[in-house]
Amino acid sequence: MRAARRTLFVVLCILPLLPVKCSPVFGSNEPVQIIMHDEASPTWNLGPLDEVLMDVHNTGNYQLNGSQADAQWEALIPANGGLVRLGPHQELFMVSMYHQLKCLDIIRRDYFAGSMGKNGTDPLTRHCLNYIRQMVLCRGDRRLECVVDPFGEHAVQVRGTQTCHDWRLVYDHFE
Repeated sequence: MRAARRTLFVVLCILPLLPVKCSPVFGSNEPVQIIMHDEASPTWNLGPLDEVLMDVHNTGNYQLNGSQADAQWEALIPANGGLVRLGPHQELFMVSMYHQLKCLDIIRRDYFAGSMGKNGTDPLTRHCLNYIRQMVLCRGDRRLECVVDPFGEHAVQVRGTQTCHDWRLVYDHFE
């Protein structure tokens, strides 16, 4: 039970970082290129992402259950699932940001199903939890967060203004 609480705490810490309103429509005819850092991690080159300020706080949006929560979570992903075909062979890729958002939604749905008496965890949920963990580690955010209760359930206060990459450019390419 304690591990489930910690998992929920991690997920809930990530939720306020998500954009509140995004366009779910796909379609872009602009030429783009892939930057191959190495064979394992290609990057979709959209140009530089500007920095934006985001007010990080607990919100009434993106709740765990309900039709409004379902609609808000679904609106985070473009209609085509965040997939792009790029390169000379038109390889199919999923933008990592959309994979992460999709995984958070899968974890949310499975968590709620568990609270409604469903036994066991779906293999897709386990994949998503592991994937989110890996992406958090991969990005290695070094921002400092104020400790308010080192032994409590809410040990840090993540409220405040954060400088973030402007995700709107990524969404704009799916309009």
